[in-house]
Amino acid sequence: MRPIRRRDFAELPPSLVAEVERRLGAVRGFEERRGGFSDGVLGVAALAGGERVFVKPVLADGGDADAYREEAAVSAAPSPRV
Repeated sequence: MRPIRRRDFAELPPSLVAEVERRLGAVRGFEERRGGFSDGVLGVAALAGGERVFVKPVLADGGDADAYREEAAVSAAPSPRV
């Protein structure tokens, strides 16, 4: 498997950065996370208030949008206790 070159947060369209910041607050830094199968942005955003938040933004009409929505729904579902 060859390494994936992910896009950097700074490469996102201004409209998508604005939406991320509308939802989370001002992003002051971004640490990329490696791995995965897409070339989308993936990492931890450092917010102005000191919080650190895992983000995986994608344009609503981007090629990976449906897969990201499905992943979010699965991740949000309760998991059984063993």
